[in-house]
Amino acid sequence: MTPSAPEKAASTAKADDVVIPQAHVGAPNVVVSDVTGNEDDAIALTIKVSASDAGDSVSQIMIYGVPTGGILNHGNQNADGSWTLTTSDLNGLTLTPPHDFGGTISLEVSASATDSGLSASSGRMEFDVSVLRVADAPSLTLNQARGNEDAAIALDISPHLSDTDGSESISAVTITGVPSGATLNHGVHNADGSWTLSSADLAGLKITPATNDAHDFTLTVTATSTEQAGDPNPIAVGRESATSAPVTLSVTVDATAHTPALVQTAPASGNEDSRINLNLTEALTASNESLTLTVSGVPTGSHFYASAIGGAAIGHDNGDGSWSFTSAEVAQAQG
Repeated sequence: MTPSAPEKAASTAKADDVVIPQAHVGAPNVVVSDVTGNEDDAIALTIKVSASDAGDSVSQIMIYGVPTGGILNHGNQNADGSWTLTTSDLNGLTLTPPHDFGGTISLEVSASATDSGLSASSGRMEFDVSVLRVADAPSLTLNQARGNEDAAIALDISPHLSDTDGSESISAVTITGVPSGATLNHGVHNADGSWTLSSADLAGLKITPATNDAHDFTLTVTATSTEQAGDPNPIAVGRESATSAPVTLSVTVDATAHTPALVQTAPASGNEDSRINLNLTEALTASNESLTLTVSGVPTGSHFYASAIGGAAIGHDNGDGSWSFTSAEVAQAQG
């Protein structure tokens, strides 16, 4: 009789054995969204980071791709250009692009979590920040002007772009306050009395006051810049152009006398010891002036009268053979 093999005893666990679970940390969840904002403005970023396991904590968040000159309002910038943030830094996080930048900035975000000394990192999540172009208001340099009545007076007006990257140009210069009757030698005279000029119109620009007007006046000048067409980067709606603050330009007009008209309508003739009509007609060529008269070569002992038929003597004997007559005396003689 062949003996049978001994039976194996069933293995049993001791009541005091303890099973220790292995520590585990999961990569954080990172959710990003593309955003849009305006040139030179702080643009809100939409980044959400959360731990994937209940026991995990997000230890840091990294943002890559911020261009030179750009800045985040939270976090710390590292030597390699990346930024390190905490989860609290994500609240109200904004990116301000480099000055005058318009276009697309591509950023990447990753996050790390820790648990019981272990760590895990997410992959990099990419999103775009679209920066819409915005026109920047230009500035103006003016020199005060001075010239003569009835003459063209030079105007020195120089607009300057604030955005000098080539994306903008001066589209118009507007001048208001031009007196009635005065004219500019360049530009377009608008129905409201203002003048619109191009940059080219400013070269050799002059203003001629109204005829015989020697009053000083003040002009007000503004300049407008416009984003250039043809740039593939879009422009913010309603921000295609920007106008400078108004600047005043004082114009001083120096009065100048105009040559009057003097005509002898007929030869002067008469009798000895009687009043002889000189037949002179004097007239001003500018209404804002007064008229005086000087007669030379007057014989000694002569006298002048406003009328050939009587009245008081007029004029002043200068003692050198000439006589002077005031504007009132000239008017009396003409009356």
